[in-house]
Amino acid sequence: MPIDLTPLGTLVNQTKPVPGLAMQQIPYVNQTNLNTFLKKEIPKKPGDKAKVKFVDCQSTKENAGKQFTGAIHMNFDDFIKVAAPKFNVLIKGVPTVYNDLGTADVVVFYCYVGANRSPAMAGLYINATTNVATRPTSYNANQRVMVLNSGMTGYMVTPTPQGLSTWLAPTSGKIVAGCKGSGKVPQPGGDADDWDVIYTDP
Repeated sequence: MPIDLTPLGTLVNQTKPVPGLAMQQIPYVNQTNLNTFLKKEIPKKPGDKAKVKFVDCQSTKENAGKQFTGAIHMNFDDFIKVAAPKFNVLIKGVPTVYNDLGTADVVVFYCYVGANRSPAMAGLYINATTNVATRPTSYNANQRVMVLNSGMTGYMVTPTPQGLSTWLAPTSGKIVAGCKGSGKVPQPGGDADDWDVIYTDP
């Protein structure tokens, strides 16, 4: 049975800077529409519901205290300097993560207010998946990629927001890959304010 994406409504493009790619049109989803979509999808059986992946671009210094459960976590404050290295090392450079994103029906990037970090990451992902040579394995050609309008702060004030859990510091969950400073991959561990990692919920 085809996935019904109509509750997501019409995505609205916003022109945003993407490091290394100049200005780019980034699709945004209305927070109320996303919530309506999740209300329908979350209760369904695994084989019947849409595969939705979230990429959390909040940081230890700026976060709303909530996250979408199971989100891939990107912890960074200076999106101009580190967005591209983090994307290349922590998403594109980790096949299990990149390929898992590639098979999703919907990929939602979000940060604190949806102004800089999440559109930068979404733009890098869209650029990579648009190029056939750099697409993930088993890429879903019908995938919808979007940024959450107003970020987590806007989503939290929608009536009965779906799919949320307490925001975790980067080292609080199961570490898939790590990145610090120059983009070199270290061993898991270290102080949460210094190390940037992808995690999944324990």
